[in-house]
Amino acid sequence: MSDTTTQAESICRSFSGFKKMWPLRKRLALWNVLIFLLSFLILGCLVFVLVTSYLETSLDKRLSLQSEKMQMATTIWFSSGHQLDAQFFSQLLQGEPGNEFTADNPSYIKFIDIRTGKTLYHSYNLKSESFTLDQADAKMIQQGQNVFRTYQQDESQQVRTLTFPIWNHAHAIIAIAQVGGSLASINEMQHILLLFLGGGMLAAALLAYVISSVVANRELRPLSNLSTTLLDLSADGPGVRLAPTSSATEIQQLTDAFNQMTERLESSLQLQRQFVADISHELRTPLTNIRGQIDILLMDRDLKADVYRDVRAINIELKRVSWLLTNLLLIARAEVGIVPELSEKHVQAVEIDTLLIEILRQLQGDKQTVVLEMGQLEQTSVKGDRELLKHMILNILDNALHYTLDGGRVSVELTTQHDFPGSVNSAQYNQHATWATIHIRDTGPGIAPEDMPNIFEHYYRAAQSNSRSKHGAGLGLFVSRLIARAHGGDITVDSELMKGSCFYIWLPMSR
Repeated sequence: MSDTTTQAESICRSFSGFKKMWPLRKRLALWNVLIFLLSFLILGCLVFVLVTSYLETSLDKRLSLQSEKMQMATTIWFSSGHQLDAQFFSQLLQGEPGNEFTADNPSYIKFIDIRTGKTLYHSYNLKSESFTLDQADAKMIQQGQNVFRTYQQDESQQVRTLTFPIWNHAHAIIAIAQVGGSLASINEMQHILLLFLGGGMLAAALLAYVISSVVANRELRPLSNLSTTLLDLSADGPGVRLAPTSSATEIQQLTDAFNQMTERLESSLQLQRQFVADISHELRTPLTNIRGQIDILLMDRDLKADVYRDVRAINIELKRVSWLLTNLLLIARAEVGIVPELSEKHVQAVEIDTLLIEILRQLQGDKQTVVLEMGQLEQTSVKGDRELLKHMILNILDNALHYTLDGGRVSVELTTQHDFPGSVNSAQYNQHATWATIHIRDTGPGIAPEDMPNIFEHYYRAAQSNSRSKHGAGLGLFVSRLIARAHGGDITVDSELMKGSCFYIWLPMSR
């Protein structure tokens, strides 16, 4: 039972692989050819059997007609007062006279002694005998029956015989006669018919495949257009529509269903965009107000030390909530295809060195337990959205700070480079750009090689998660790469376990 199940599963897998390997139009053409071949094979077998049966029946009728003529000649011979002698057999062997159009003689004639079974006389073209009369056939003939039989000497030589009794005027059997005809012409006709049917079947199958392929291509072209449109749907948006087609009703129904689906999808995405835009404003406004009030509160010098410490801790956590909310909103907007986007009113020349100094002063004001130091800062500027760039750098720095243990170091550098790193496929980037490269290096636990391909996926966190806090949600790196790529750049990383990581933010410099 298990072997049968295994074989069935293997056949199913093979059939599934066949469907994946051959497109639908080719499978339809092949199915048409298979059906045609099966029909042609059945029809060919029927034609072969009917033609063979007709030829064999014609030979049997010719032999039967010859036997009737011989019996009639025998009756006339004896009614004329003649006796059974050599002249009688010689007369029968000569047959009736005729010309090329009327002669219908079998290949040979034999007269056999009814008692001994030996041949008495035979036609002149029969020089030797390859078989003798079978005893069972002799008994049937003695009972007055005619016996048809086919003898075969080898695969290519066959003869059809009719053995029958010869009656005298007193209706007594006086001898046994046998007439026979070669089946060579029938066998030759069978070979010709097989070649004709085989060649015709192959030619017809090829023609059927060509015609089926052309028809399938024409009828399935709307499906190909639909597939292409579906593949381009993510790039062109849900506003894509298929033009009406004059194909089959089913194709038209599928086209209408697709257009209705894209209309509903477009409406849904518009609602999502509106919701994301509204929720961004509704959530950011109260958080901004709260942070403003806390900043004013922290400026009060009359606050007690413990109250000041608590308010300051609230302010730090509120900043983290604000970052997390910004990341979530960016991801939500990205999933509906509208973020990050660089509108013309927000794009400006951003001095990256000045922005880094501002960010480091802000983070140092939070009295980090990790040493935050500034390295080389080259004066560079890029074109982009200053707030998005600031959010991107803060995400990377926040990630480095929280994965570095107390007393560790996080350093920031800014350099300019002309070539993208060799480990990155730079074909998709501007080959003539000069890159502003931000290096953010930490002394944290590093990233395991198996985690490296996944760290820029949203909601992904490395298995070890050796950070000083569990605040991370796996959003910062994903959002940061979105922002970098929106500015025509990217983010790469080098890491070594137990030694730390270095993130490189690549941004094309403005000219």
